Amino acid sequence: MLCLHCGHDEQSLGPACGDCGSFVGYVADGRGYLPQLKVMEKGLAEGVITPAEAEKRLQRCSEALETMIHWMDECGQGLMTLEWDDLQQGTLGGFMMPIREAFESLKGLVDELDSEGNWGDETWAKLNEAQTKVQLGGEGMEMLTRTLAAVAVEKGVDLEKVFAPPDGEEAEAPAE
Repeated sequence: MLCLHCGHDEQSLGPACGDCGSFVGYVADGRGYLPQLKVMEKGLAEGVITPAEAEKRLQRCSEALETMIHWMDECGQGLMTLEWDDLQQGTLGGFMMPIREAFESLKGLVDELDSEGNWGDETWAKLNEAQTKVQLGGEGMEMLTRTLAAVAVEKGVDLEKVFAPPDGEEAEAPAE
């Protein structure tokens, strides 16, 4: 995972960068990438980070968000194999779509960030709003995951098989 703070390409899964100690990846404390982006903006303003380096970090952040969106899609496809009725599928989509859409919104905002910095209050308000939606969607997904796990145990469903890659495909690397 790339540390958005110092640019170190961390080989562990975090949660902290081995070089500077900053959070790496999408931290689970509700703030996501925003603290790292704030530090990056400050580094750009102070000349500690070059626009070229910021562009690289922003691209990696965007790719990580794209991976999370892709994972949400794969998760939804895996759950479709449970062959639930329309009401159950609609409920499932009702929990999954808000967080997926929030990740898409956050990715779109990251893609629009100027690698020169100085993103402004309006941009930060949009980033905070998107992150809040991710957090709220995550709470819904947590409730859904617990419910699905309980139903799976009750029905004898092996969730490992539901979410396993199709035969012959390798699992993708985790998001950074």
